[in-house]
Amino acid sequence: MSDYFHALNGVKQGGVLSPVLFCIYIDNLLVALSKAGVGCFIGNNFVGALAYADDIVLLAPSATALRKMLQICDEFATDYSIVFNAQKSKCLVIFPQRCRILRDRLNACTFYIGCDRIEFVESFSHLGHIINAKLDDVSDIIKRRNDFIGQVNNILCYFKNLNSFVKYQLFSSYCLSMYGCELWLLNSSSISDFEVAWRKSLRKVWDLPYNTHCFLLPLLGHCLPIFDEICRRSSNFIHSCIVSKSVLVRSVALYGILFGRYNSCIGHNALFFTRRYSCIVQDIIEGRVNSIVRSYCNAGFDDYCVDVASCLYELIMVRDNVFKFSDNFQMSSSDLINIIANLSTC
Repeated sequence: MSDYFHALNGVKQGGVLSPVLFCIYIDNLLVALSKAGVGCFIGNNFVGALAYADDIVLLAPSATALRKMLQICDEFATDYSIVFNAQKSKCLVIFPQRCRILRDRLNACTFYIGCDRIEFVESFSHLGHIINAKLDDVSDIIKRRNDFIGQVNNILCYFKNLNSFVKYQLFSSYCLSMYGCELWLLNSSSISDFEVAWRKSLRKVWDLPYNTHCFLLPLLGHCLPIFDEICRRSSNFIHSCIVSKSVLVRSVALYGILFGRYNSCIGHNALFFTRRYSCIVQDIIEGRVNSIVRSYCNAGFDDYCVDVASCLYELIMVRDNVFKFSDNFQMSSSDLINIIANLSTC
């Protein structure tokens, strides 16, 4: 359940101090929820109320626990003269695999905030990351892929007259944020859809044939293959959680790796990383992720691959007039394009 709070007592909306004052304002609510003894726990750590800016997520293992937490929110609203917006609040129910039959009884279960009923949804966007009742990443990956394709098309449309090297810099700066990819399960089959979109986009950015060899694309851009880049970001995220100043964040990350394993996104991805890159979890904990991924990718390219990519890179420079030969150089544009096409596809 996600509640959006609207402070009515003296917090100036949009001001520099608004976020700080708001956090102070609702701190008593978070303390009350923590002391209630209901909600979700990981070990002794209470994770039943997660707050970020004006967004609060309540996590409860049962309907009874959630009603108790909502009652505490209603009492807080009365005491502090604030209003919970039920229209913006949603309830997402995640059933264990063995209890799918309970889904048929969901309609008989209702929750209220401020006397208004909370809507049930199958998926919801929390802080830009789509969470669904199946706890898979398909919806979020599809959204990220579609956003990525739209961003690439904008660059190709508005900067079509620029050379490929400038377009690639724009591509790298504005199209590869992949917000939330650190939370994707690395064995998700949907990631391959994002990989396909990445390869197609790079071929368009470099103005290469649609069947250009995949191995040439990261070499031309001096970057990692996109799946390895996602793995790198995921593992660096795990490392940042482990060394976080927050005791709660550290505890959740270590629990996921040491005990949760495949039942935890963090633990699952850590094990996936160690198997793919032939390393150990300690390498993630000690922050050796970048060098491990880079070494793995470099080992996958032999001298032939590097030589072909270097030659293709220089030919693209000539084609786009970034590099010019002397006036005695005799080669038509069509000849140059044919050489690039043959080199990139043979």
